[in-house]
Amino acid sequence: MNYKLFKHALLDYENKYYDIEYEPLEIILKFKSPVISLWKSHFDGFLAGMLFQKIMREYNIYYHIDMNNELFDIPIPIKKLKISNDFIYKASSMFYENEIFFKKTTIKKRFSESNLALLSDIKKVIVNGGTYKNRDFPAIFEATMSNLKYFCVGNKAEINEILQLPLAIGKLRERGFGFIKNIQIKSIKKDNSIIYKDNLMRTVPVRMYSKLGKYYKISKEFKDNAYKRCILGEFNYKPPYFQIRDTELCYQPNI
Repeated sequence: MNYKLFKHALLDYENKYYDIEYEPLEIILKFKSPVISLWKSHFDGFLAGMLFQKIMREYNIYYHIDMNNELFDIPIPIKKLKISNDFIYKASSMFYENEIFFKKTTIKKRFSESNLALLSDIKKVIVNGGTYKNRDFPAIFEATMSNLKYFCVGNKAEINEILQLPLAIGKLRERGFGFIKNIQIKSIKKDNSIIYKDNLMRTVPVRMYSKLGKYYKISKEFKDNAYKRCILGEFNYKPPYFQIRDTELCYQPNI
């Protein structure tokens, strides 16, 4: 990879987002096919991943992606809430408008002869055993056709530009799941990215949770009963959420 070119691209986007305006937004994803549930997907992580792919395409950078390092530095057009020399993005985790359902299916793994040309050192593929064996995997998973919704405080135009990219999300996309019909970005009056209807909307470190009252109007019941409304555990609170660099004791929304 041309790492200098990648760093140059990041600097371009940092400059682009340096003095942009932010507003409360609601993002709604509608689907063509059932999407397999994404466990507490956060909008800031989703957006960082999409912008990473956009940069790779715009600058013609092709290489084995080391997201463990590069995604830490991705600038995104979402406002930060700064608390005690640290920050969280004003971006909610996802929630569905309707109930999820359980689907039982069989996932079929088959080798396609059209892929034989990709295996230059193999003249014949054995499909009744070994690496390329045909298999059937029974599976039960959570799925939904419900709209997927996020809240954030961000720049509408910049977010809309980034979200032109994704075609599908979730698991088993190669089998037709999670194909996106359209993405709607709506301006709203109130910031619902962290607190909404007396519910926590994103992962927040415990050390920050007690200070949210300085920035949001929250009830005493909400503040005192977090353990009833949230999941307490070791979680990441910044993208990329699959990494462990920013993992610590956090409250995670239970919605």
